[in-house]
Amino acid sequence: MIIRKGLKLLDKLLIFILAFMGLGSCDVNEPAEYGTPNADYQFNGTITDSVLGSPLKNIRVISRSKENPLYGAIDTVYTGADGTYKIEFNDFAYTEFTLKIEDIDGVNNGGEFEAQEKSVTITSTDWVNKSQGDWYEGKAVKIVDIKMKPK
Repeated sequence: MIIRKGLKLLDKLLIFILAFMGLGSCDVNEPAEYGTPNADYQFNGTITDSVLGSPLKNIRVISRSKENPLYGAIDTVYTGADGTYKIEFNDFAYTEFTLKIEDIDGVNNGGEFEAQEKSVTITSTDWVNKSQGDWYEGKAVKIVDIKMKPK
């Protein structure tokens, strides 16, 4: 009985000490930060025939992160009748991407063209809205024009 009362008293004392230490270690002056570093990206350009220089429609453009290859495709778009494309997305704050360019409609766009991959590196001049801290890195815009070789 005395041992039981002693253990209960020890429990209460231990709870009090732990609660006091937990509250004492909080610093209310620091802002809470939740999330992960991220940025907005925009890749755009024109895809043309390398021989004739004419724009190619219905070309598939797939963007991937080089820094996280297991992540898969970030986005997939197709060129319009004028050969232009625009990919916009928000992702982790990466600087290395790959664009995979594929002719998926055969001869319907004026011929068959070889698939290719284009490396895209985000540099300091690509940032149009660079953040001054926090988790959001800002927005990077990169113009990537591509010339496709006929098969």
